[in-house]
Amino acid sequence: MKKDRSKTKEQLILELDEARRLVVELESATAKSKHAEETSHESERLLNNSEVRYRRLFETAQDAILILNGDTGQIIDANPFIKDLLGYSLEELQGKNLWEIGELKDTLASKISNQQLQDSGYVRYENLPLVTHDGRSIGVEVVANAYQVDHMKVIQCNIRDITERKHAEEAIRLNEAQRESLLKILQYRGGNIREFLDYSLNEALKLTDSKIGYIYFYDEGSREFTLSSWSKEVMKECAIPGPPTIYQLEKTGIWGEVVKQRVPIIVNDFQAPNPLKKGYPEGHVSLIRWMSIPIFSNEKIVAVVGVANSDSDYGQDDITQLALLMSSVWNFVESRKMEETIQFERDKLTSILNSMEDGVCIMNRDHDLEYVNPSIQSQYGNIDGRKCYQYFNGLKDVCSLCNNEEVFSGKTLRRETELTRAGIIYEITDTPLRNFDGTLSKLALFHDITERKKAEQMKDEFIGLVSHELRTPLTVIMGSLRTAMSEGLSRDDYHELLQNAAEGADSLNAMLENMLELSRHQVGRLQLRLEPVSIVHVARGVIEKLKNQGIRHRCRADIPMDLPQVEADPMRVERILYNLLENATKYSPEGSEINVSSRMEGDFVLTAVIDHGSGIAPQNKLKLFQLFQRLDASSLAKGAGLGLVVCQRLVEAQGGWIRVDSELGKGSTFTFALPQYKKKAIA
Repeated sequence: MKKDRSKTKEQLILELDEARRLVVELESATAKSKHAEETSHESERLLNNSEVRYRRLFETAQDAILILNGDTGQIIDANPFIKDLLGYSLEELQGKNLWEIGELKDTLASKISNQQLQDSGYVRYENLPLVTHDGRSIGVEVVANAYQVDHMKVIQCNIRDITERKHAEEAIRLNEAQRESLLKILQYRGGNIREFLDYSLNEALKLTDSKIGYIYFYDEGSREFTLSSWSKEVMKECAIPGPPTIYQLEKTGIWGEVVKQRVPIIVNDFQAPNPLKKGYPEGHVSLIRWMSIPIFSNEKIVAVVGVANSDSDYGQDDITQLALLMSSVWNFVESRKMEETIQFERDKLTSILNSMEDGVCIMNRDHDLEYVNPSIQSQYGNIDGRKCYQYFNGLKDVCSLCNNEEVFSGKTLRRETELTRAGIIYEITDTPLRNFDGTLSKLALFHDITERKKAEQMKDEFIGLVSHELRTPLTVIMGSLRTAMSEGLSRDDYHELLQNAAEGADSLNAMLENMLELSRHQVGRLQLRLEPVSIVHVARGVIEKLKNQGIRHRCRADIPMDLPQVEADPMRVERILYNLLENATKYSPEGSEINVSSRMEGDFVLTAVIDHGSGIAPQNKLKLFQLFQRLDASSLAKGAGLGLVVCQRLVEAQGGWIRVDSELGKGSTFTFALPQYKKKAIA
């Protein structure tokens, strides 16, 4: 019985241990479940953020992006830049099949239908010629990816204009100085790309125990070979005068098969008949054994290397050694080319920023200024280690309106700010800028809107002024006519009321005419009918019109009858004189004299309107020919401040000029000049 009790105790201990193990596993499983749930929520949040970032990148990308239904080829979506690059709006593309679009069906459509894309889900064309909607030819880089979205196959095509880059690459290739950067491989030190490739070819000859060799660059877009390097022995043995350095793939023989078949080729008996050989011209180097390999970059053949005339047959080891060497060589070549391209793009970006009229400023989280372009420097000087609030506002501490916290959290903000040190109103766009090291800076674009704000204020003032000035003559007209319809009026009262209405109508008509002339000038639709015009007749006609409108001034024209005619638009000359005379009546005492005189000066006829009013202060003369300026706001003179501006625009449009001479208390003289009419010689 004692032995049985001992067994039971041991079993209880085992069961207790098992229970504890199960409890631990249960707690662990619970913790894992909770962690999985938290991870799921975090993943969902990150996914949502990723979708927002993707859409933002999609909408603002400076590459054209097309989204296609992978099964039907129908266009699902396109970003705004597609219109800038190719000239198609989203409405013209959406819902259509890429094969339906005439300018794209023979190029882009056929490339996207490439079997490579269907098989691997990725295809890239580095220099694809495209014709835009308006018929322009451009070179583009096309990257197409096929992937699944919600169980639907989607093809995304990124199209980048590489015209400028191709031009730059061509310039780099032609400019030997840009290719003299030193590259190193193995034990080699010094030399430019050409020298480096010459050296590499020499190493390839040593590795394969060959006598002669070559390196040709290859362009899959143009299907052309361009000679890069020939071994010295080739130049010694070749007797062909002026051998070509560029070959079309279609015109090559067996050595072009390396590209056509995209594999290395070995011929250990070159003299034996071969259907792929096309022969070579007299004087060509004699070939005994020959081997060539293609060099790939991003699945494209970028060059071919050939060696020949080894003392022994070429084999797989030779291919392997040559491929490994040239792979390292090409990595260095492309690395150097990339450095040059990056430097070019960096210089181009700096040039753009330095030439921008808008200000550009970059700062970090601590308000340190990292960069300001010359536009900002011209207003605020050099940075000299100052913080942004010190540099722009002369403050000792952070501005109360600082938005760094929001911008560095990922927001793009726009605001209007007047920076008092420069007296300029800016529209500032602040946006986060991610640096190469992963840190964030703030990019601020300063757009000067000072003139726009002035124009908006002027517009508001104009609307208020014109609404008032238009209402005044309308009130007179309506009041006079209503009163005139009343019974019991005398004939004199009736006539006076009609005269008041007529004067109001004339005033309204003059104001509307000025507004129309100003509007025509501003939109570039001021059409002039130039012909011989007599200043005498126009002046007398305007004076008579003003008298009929009831002016209470003595206006007279002191103009010689034999004064030469001017070459001008008669209606516009009448408008100029009317505005000047009406302006003189507004600012001259009733009963005072207003004279119009004319004389010749060189090839111009000068006409002056002279009044004896209050005159104009010197500091106000510059304001006379500005919109909506009335120098004496307290006077009873009516008008919207348009008359003199219209005079200046009309005179200058007809090849003349206008000026004012005035003295306070003695009156003003407005003089305008128009070219004398000269008869055209009959051919």
